[in-house]
Amino acid sequence: MTVIHETEVSVQSAQSLRRSMTDLFIQNSLNLHFNLGNCTYDPDCGEFVYKLTVKIKGSKSKEETDLHQLIDNGFKYDLESKQFLEKIGWCYLVGYNRKGRRFKFIVERENDGQRFNIPEDRANRLFLYNTQEWKNLVNHHVKEA
Repeated sequence: MTVIHETEVSVQSAQSLRRSMTDLFIQNSLNLHFNLGNCTYDPDCGEFVYKLTVKIKGSKSKEETDLHQLIDNGFKYDLESKQFLEKIGWCYLVGYNRKGRRFKFIVERENDGQRFNIPEDRANRLFLYNTQEWKNLVNHHVKEA
């Protein structure tokens, strides 16, 4: 474990501490995935604060569960079909970022698993089962508001 003396606090010491913590998580991970996020340092009290996210390996991401919740609410997206996107290649729809402003949907490239964000209108055009059904659903929500 890294020992940090009060006079040595710097970016390098925070990075060293991060490496030590990451190594410790990797050694003891079992069936868990650790994501050690950003670090902040408070010089007044000598405190490092790291954001740590622990997830069970193989569980769905937040974006995947949001997409399935969207489907449960009546939007009929096709998760089985692959579509060809220019400059990306063959992709599957895998997630929905509800906090996203413009690029809300997430597709995953078939050959290497890399993920990309695409706009809502493009996802609707490519992955919705029936475009007319989408228009009816949108009109219904507009009338309610």
